[in-house]
Amino acid sequence: MVLRYICSDSCIILKTPALNRLNSLQIFQVLRFGAPFIVSIILVRLLDQKSIGVFESLTLIGTSFTYFWVSGIINTFIPYYHSLSEEKRPRLVFIVFVLLVSISAISFIVLFGLKPFLFNPLNSSNQPGSIPQYHLYFYFLIYTLFNAPSFMMEYLLMVKNKPKSVVRYGIFSFSVQILSLIVPLSLGTSLETAVIVLAIGGFAKFSLLTMQVLNVSKPELSFEMIKVFGKKAIPAILTLVVGGSMPYIDSYIVLHFFDKPTFAIYQYGAREMPLVLLMANALSNVFSGDIAKSHLDKNIPASLEKLKKGSRNLMHRLYPLTIILIVSSRFLFGHVYSAAFEGSAGIFNVFMLLTVSRMIFPQTVLSGLLKNKHMLFFGAIEWVINLTLDFVFLYWFGIIGIAYATVISYYAERVIQIFYLNKIGYPPNLYIPVKVWGFYSLVIIGVYVFEMVRM
Repeated sequence: MVLRYICSDSCIILKTPALNRLNSLQIFQVLRFGAPFIVSIILVRLLDQKSIGVFESLTLIGTSFTYFWVSGIINTFIPYYHSLSEEKRPRLVFIVFVLLVSISAISFIVLFGLKPFLFNPLNSSNQPGSIPQYHLYFYFLIYTLFNAPSFMMEYLLMVKNKPKSVVRYGIFSFSVQILSLIVPLSLGTSLETAVIVLAIGGFAKFSLLTMQVLNVSKPELSFEMIKVFGKKAIPAILTLVVGGSMPYIDSYIVLHFFDKPTFAIYQYGAREMPLVLLMANALSNVFSGDIAKSHLDKNIPASLEKLKKGSRNLMHRLYPLTIILIVSSRFLFGHVYSAAFEGSAGIFNVFMLLTVSRMIFPQTVLSGLLKNKHMLFFGAIEWVINLTLDFVFLYWFGIIGIAYATVISYYAERVIQIFYLNKIGYPPNLYIPVKVWGFYSLVIIGVYVFEMVRM
């Protein structure tokens, strides 16, 4: 019954307006942003700053060791799924599920063995009254074991063209995430107990995914398909390891050079505006599949025009919101969190500049064309630029310099991707609303400079 309620479009208990693949996934991403945001606000009121730093350290470890293979497999799954015939698609679903579960189990074993090198140095707690380490770390790994493969669920529903189910699952998934942490802590239990409940919630999501996969897939392993999929997925995974690992490396650098309370301040500020990131990713995931299909049908210009229109609509929605957040960030961090987190506002404002690069989508075109090896090369360039600037800017500007390094490296990667696409016959005006993007970008940079001077 629960699966039918969440995963069947025939369910009328939870009515939603007319939805499509794009806006349903964007709603899901908004819910994904809302869950940790709500949790972070409430944790400030339920835990001390050191405990928040411990929880952020656990989250950092879990995500930094899982995001690259989960995202790489999912990002390959979407365009590859659309490039296959209807007969082969169910087999691919099962193969991707098996890959996600298998790699998650391997990650669990590796992270369990690496605890003395990862969590202990980040949470030196030999003093009386410190947070217990071993059990807390173990229970969080259990949560990660089940939660990581569960990210397949929303994209499986999307490729099966069930937009209402995507939204219903999002409501269920993130309600579980919020309540699993907040309810135990509100009742006065320990952080360890809250993480145990969180792990149970992760298992519930994994169970729903398993049932859904069994409903729509063909439980059959094709080593030829695994080989072909692997050739496409490995470059995408390596691209994320190289380029996408920098936010986590940045966090580890902060942990090395600064204390735990300062780390918590950095982590709360270094989050971009999640709504921009998540809605941009949703648009990218949807259109990468459309471009892959249109490439097969030899009708790419039409799909690029749709991507251009979608990005223009996103700019009109998200640029004004970004500007408002830059202007009001110091007030928001001081009142939504606490006065102790006002220092996060300056870091947050720098990350708002990433909106300029997030609103253009050359990486979507590259993904749709399955140019994963090229994306790996471009990601490597970004990684080198970011890491080099991290240490240079850390010396010049302090902790905020790490944020500047991130923004500059992201800009550089987008420029390189645009130049490459132009070289192979896809000029930027085909998929970027250049005038609209240029106007908004100048405005947001101007507002940032004004606020920086005013601060």
